[in-house]
Amino acid sequence: MSSTAAVPKILGAKIIFADIERDTFTIDPVDVSNLITPRTEAVIATNLFGHPANLHELRDICDNHGIYLIEDNAQAILAKEDDKYTGTIGHIGVFSLNVHKHLQVGEGGIVVTNQGYLDKKIREAMNHGEMRGGIPGLNLRMTEVTAAMAIEQLKKAPQIMASRKHIAEMITGCVSRLPIAAPVTRQECEHSYYCWAGLLDDIPGELPAPFKRGYVHPLYDLLAFRQNPSVSLPVVEEIERRIVLVELCSIDPTDDEIFRMVEELGKCL
Repeated sequence: MSSTAAVPKILGAKIIFADIERDTFTIDPVDVSNLITPRTEAVIATNLFGHPANLHELRDICDNHGIYLIEDNAQAILAKEDDKYTGTIGHIGVFSLNVHKHLQVGEGGIVVTNQGYLDKKIREAMNHGEMRGGIPGLNLRMTEVTAAMAIEQLKKAPQIMASRKHIAEMITGCVSRLPIAAPVTRQECEHSYYCWAGLLDDIPGELPAPFKRGYVHPLYDLLAFRQNPSVSLPVVEEIERRIVLVELCSIDPTDDEIFRMVEELGKCL
């Protein structure tokens, strides 16, 4: 997601992109370790498609270097690693409530932390210069109406997650006869399935809805984030060519409709 990189860039930070893991599409802790320097302030890990990054390993790396781990948990509410909710393992967790996320209230988000120092700084940044810390903020507070809707949506979260998981597992079962590698969930994790994301070696030009080819172009190749020397991350580029997605936030199919969806997909392969 471009905003994950855009915000630190706007604030004046230099962004270093790390590669991803082939099975979960999340940031690779080994590559992160190799890229940390004395000037590194934080690592941002995106729990992509609803699957946790290697968060406990990343937290250990960050703690050992005296830097912060920030979880972009916009796509992974109620996902878990080692029975702990994503968004609560890093020093800061960021959640999204916009129109196509698990809990939809139109727009807005939530930031969580259990670090008192960071809590104070975040509150100052959300405000607009009235806090005593003297940090200028941009008045980024959620409206009361949005918050009220979010509270009601949160009550429905377990039901929403169960529905997403059922649809994803049905798709996985149905594609088992096709030449597609279904999503992987690490043994110690729970997936919250923002997207169903499979891999296919030879993707035809067009796929039947709701399947679609690709996700987003690698951020480091977008004009706003290009660097000199240029960045090349081999796993990111391999996955971009092979990925097949279903955005589960935009569909609510019956089991019979899932069978027919996959049947149409099979005709294209």
